[in-house]
Amino acid sequence: MKIDTPLDRKGHPMFDDTRLSGRYWIYVIGHDRGRQKVGFSNCPPVRARALKETGKPQFKVHYQHEVPSDDVRGVEQLAHYILEDRALGREWFDVTPDEAKDAVASAAERYAAGERAPGRDPDTLCNLQRSVVLPVTVVDDIYEWIKRQPGPAMSFSRAVRTLTLRAIEKQRVS
Repeated sequence: MKIDTPLDRKGHPMFDDTRLSGRYWIYVIGHDRGRQKVGFSNCPPVRARALKETGKPQFKVHYQHEVPSDDVRGVEQLAHYILEDRALGREWFDVTPDEAKDAVASAAERYAAGERAPGRDPDTLCNLQRSVVLPVTVVDDIYEWIKRQPGPAMSFSRAVRTLTLRAIEKQRVS
C-alpha cells in the first residue's frame, strides 16, 4: 500500500505497509541512564531514531509491548498514571529502563483486566483538553509549591490538578 502524502518516502520503514497495519507497541525509549520515554508507536525503532539529542548516543528501545490498536492509548495512559509521580513532562519519566518496563507490562495486564487510568476514562471524568491561561505570579507560586513537596518532583499539570481538587474540597467543607 502506498501512502499518498507529501511525506511519502519510498522504502522508508516509517512509511511502509506496517504503518497502517493496526499493530502498535507501547515502548520504553531512552539511554541506559537518565530519563525514559513511555509512548506508543507502530515502529518503536524508527521512533527511537527520530528522537535526537545533540552530542549524545542514539536512544535505545529498552522494551516494547504489542497492544491492539483499539487499546493502545488506554494502556499508554495507564502506564503514565502508574509513573505519574516520576513524570518530567509529557511522556518522559525519571525512572530506570526496568522501572519503565515494569510499569508498561503492569499497565497492559491491568488494562486487559478492565482497569483504566483515573481521570483519563471518559466515563469517570470530563477531560476538557483546553489550555488554561494563568498569571505569571500564579505559575511562579505553583512552581514554588512543587519545590516544597516531599518525595519525587511532581509535574506542573499534576500540581495544578492537586491544588484545584484541594480548593474544591475546601469549598465544599465550608
